[in-house]
Amino acid sequence: MTGSPGDAMKPYQFAILRYQHSAATGEQVNIGVVLWSPAERRLWFRVNERYSRLAAFFGTAFDGRVYRELVRDLERRAERVSEEIERQSEGDLFLRGPTGLAEIVARIAPENAGCFQWSALMGGLSPEPAERCDNRGLPWSASGSSTRH
Repeated sequence: MTGSPGDAMKPYQFAILRYQHSAATGEQVNIGVVLWSPAERRLWFRVNERYSRLAAFFGTAFDGRVYRELVRDLERRAERVSEEIERQSEGDLFLRGPTGLAEIVARIAPENAGCFQWSALMGGLSPEPAERCDNRGLPWSASGSSTRH
């Protein structure tokens, strides 16, 4: 962490994004994370577009091309939410941006809307919440593309 001991601690919330190939089996694989810093009004979204681990786990029924398209759609949704937050922070009074992480994750990947599922919302304190949105800072093990919003 780059923060010094005297740095103010900032609250953050995060959720792990999971891929679920079959609702019947309920098997899930962690593929990403979203982190929200309300004090900074900043959103970070990181997702792994690589699918070799998923293909090995779910076998021949898994379609990597479709997975990658779905992940890119999630990235576009996260970008739109981030832009709303930024415009709201700049004083756009007619824009109703998200009020918290629960609303943010629902806009990126709605609950029970397919193969992507969110973990429970979690949180913490850090002088630099952005640093928590990497492989070392959060309890997930995917590496891959990163989108900072």
